[in-house]
Amino acid sequence: PLNWSLINGDKKVGLTTHFIDAEVDSGNIIHQTELIVMMKDNLNSLSDKIALIAPIHIDYLFKNIHNLKTISRTQDLSSSTFAPRLKGVDYLVEINESTNVTNLVMEIKGKQYKQNHPKISINGFTVDVCDIDLSIMDNVGEPPGTIVQFNGDEIIFVLGDKYISIITSSSLPNNLKVGMRIF
Repeated sequence: PLNWSLINGDKKVGLTTHFIDAEVDSGNIIHQTELIVMMKDNLNSLSDKIALIAPIHIDYLFKNIHNLKTISRTQDLSSSTFAPRLKGVDYLVEINESTNVTNLVMEIKGKQYKQNHPKISINGFTVDVCDIDLSIMDNVGEPPGTIVQFNGDEIIFVLGDKYISIITSSSLPNNLKVGMRIF
């Protein structure tokens, strides 16, 4: 579920303990602990944050073990969603002129998991993305998709009003040149 939270651009994630009933994840909520998703978070950093708050969450449950039913509340199932398993096609990230910079970074970060790297298509050539970052400098006028720097496994291009740096696990196509547009 954490990877889908990043892919979907969720602003918060967390832990929920609930009673078990006949439906999947529909029992009354006993306790929830929330975390704010930061721009630089990825699946690994969120997993680490969850691991840090889990003992506090569990400690609360143990301290309240005798009144769990009293402190529980009914879930609002109308706002519940279930995360599907990622499939190969889910790792492909589409980039075009209308791609939102924040969503792109969150989607890439959300799809980074163990050996499975998200993929992007650059001029018809699909590459694995090892890392993505935003430049602190704003775009000074190049059109979206313009390559501003390129060297073997890193490409920096314009998206919206930002420069995006993507590092790949494989070499980028040799026909890419600074100044050319990738979409």
